[in-house]
Amino acid sequence: MNLVLVGSKGCGKSTVGRMVARLLGLPFEDTDTALEVIHTEGTGERKSFREIFRERGEDYFRELEEEALGRCLRGEERVVALGGGMPARRQGIDEALKESWVVYLEAPDETLWERVSREGLPAYLDPADPRADFMRILAERKPVYERIADLRLDAGRSPEAVAADIVSHWKPCAEAGKHDRMGKAGREDGPRV
Repeated sequence: MNLVLVGSKGCGKSTVGRMVARLLGLPFEDTDTALEVIHTEGTGERKSFREIFRERGEDYFRELEEEALGRCLRGEERVVALGGGMPARRQGIDEALKESWVVYLEAPDETLWERVSREGLPAYLDPADPRADFMRILAERKPVYERIADLRLDAGRSPEAVAADIVSHWKPCAEAGKHDRMGKAGREDGPRV
């Protein structure tokens, strides 16, 4: 069973994911990085996922993203950080993640915006009003993150604290050797930390 991190850009999926993988002794995969590798394999060009989106367009980017998801979820157990929009855009995300334990890293909207704008605005945001566009996209994606999550965690804290929480919740689940997808965190009875 894979441990999959979802949430908005800026919530810390990659940073926390690497820490969790180290703590658990598991490989770490990031779908954005896998997408870049797939692009390089197919074209010989080394580009960032932002450059790929900007230069090749959304349709091409989404095709690579789909292949990246498949690669990241196949094989041995691992920690996987999904691109922020992937869960909301992909048809059948529930089926793709049925053998995974999904953690939604959530943070206040303003915290996410501050982090995203500090890192350089994503290519998909409307340049006329990127903040409003980001908030609109966030509002659309949150219900999907909540629905597919087995656990929701406050990512407004230090990455170390978030990683420690994930590990403490993961161990009992992994030791039980089974995955109960009925206790989704998005439902009223699911855990939220």
